[in-house]
Amino acid sequence: MESLYELVRANVRKVDGNGSPLKNAVFGIYANEQDAKNEEEEIVRLTTGADGLSQEGESENKKKI
Repeated sequence: MESLYELVRANVRKVDGNGSPLKNAVFGIYANEQDAKNEEEEIVRLTTGADGLSQEGESENKKKI
């Protein structure tokens, strides 16, 4: 069976106030609300590219899964 980490997928898009893509915006994905309050407990970190989009992330904490 695949790990939960391998099943997590999120599409994010970040734009500025004018609707233009925002590069290098960082989003954290958390297992639950309590973990979200502790920035060191994110499961995956997503960073947007020049187009403002991010679909793949780097695991920051696989042990929480």
